[in-house]
Parts: sequence; structure tokens; C-alpha cells
Amino acid sequence: MRNISRTTGARLVLVVAFLLMTNNNNNVHAEESSSTSPPLESNSETDSTLPKPPADSFNATAHKDWGTYYDPKNQFCGQYDCYKILGFDYGEYDSVKPDRTKITKRYRALSRVWHPDKSKHRDAKDRFVKIARAYEVLTDEDTRKEYDYMRFNQEAYFQKYGTDVFYAFAPKSD
Repeated sequence: MRNISRTTGARLVLVVAFLLMTNNNNNVHAEESSSTSPPLESNSETDSTLPKPPADSFNATAHKDWGTYYDPKNQFCGQYDCYKILGFDYGEYDSVKPDRTKITKRYRALSRVWHPDKSKHRDAKDRFVKIARAYEVLTDEDTRKEYDYMRFNQEAYFQKYGTDVFYAFAPKSD
């Protein structure tokens, strides 16, 4: 019931915005037809007011912080955070997470820097493999949903994959 009210509210907002935009366009066309000057092909005032997406200021060569993640069975990215490997901050995304195009751009930038044939760094091969694995996890929808769910729910991780920790009872001592 809650999802229905959200989608209905979102649709209502979109309809109102559309009606306002069409009303403004009708007023603009009426003013243009009454003037004697030829119509403009593009209106630079409206182009400058449109919100532009922020430029990606990611620096692949300076990116060294990969964060930590508890993944003893190496199902996802091992001891590193898949988002941090590709340079994203998971806490920064409240409702909108990075989309596939942003993930692909970061992957390509990092793979250019850390490809074993391009980089002379001694850990280039290991880093490139981890970058590729993070890309696989975050671009596959099912794996990404599972990763996001198990990110803060370690109990679900243990129930699905188990643990490498073996408990042994110590003998009773005085």
C-alpha cells in the first residue's frame, strides 16, 4: 500500500510539472508569433537554467583507498569494498546509487592505470583482478542486490555462505 501511494504521488508531481511546462511553452509561442523578429532556433536562457550533472572528478592514478569488507569466502570482493575499489563512497548514496554507465567509466579508467601490460607496479595484476571482480559484482543486478543486502547483514551472509571460523572447545582447566 505504501509503494502505491509513492508511485501515485510521483506521477502526480510529474503531471503537474508537465502541465506547467506546456503552459509556459504556449505563452512563449504566443509571444513569438506576435513579434516581428524571426523565431530563435534555441533559447540560450532556458539551456543555461537546466541542471547539468556534476562532472566526475575521479582521479584513477591517485585512488588508493579500497575500504574494508568482511567476506571470508571471497564471494564478492574479498577483504575490500566493491564500491570503494571503483572509487565510490557507499554512504554518499542515500537513495540513488551509481548507475551502470558511471561504474563502467570508473572501471575503464582504473583498468587503464592498473592493467598489468601498462603498469610496472608489482601489485598491478592483483589490483587489476580485484578491479575486474568489483566491476562484475556491481554490474550484475542480482549480485549487486545480494551484495548491498549482505553489506550490513552479516547474519544473512553466514546463513548463505557459512563461515571459515571453526570453534573448538578448550578443556576445562582450574
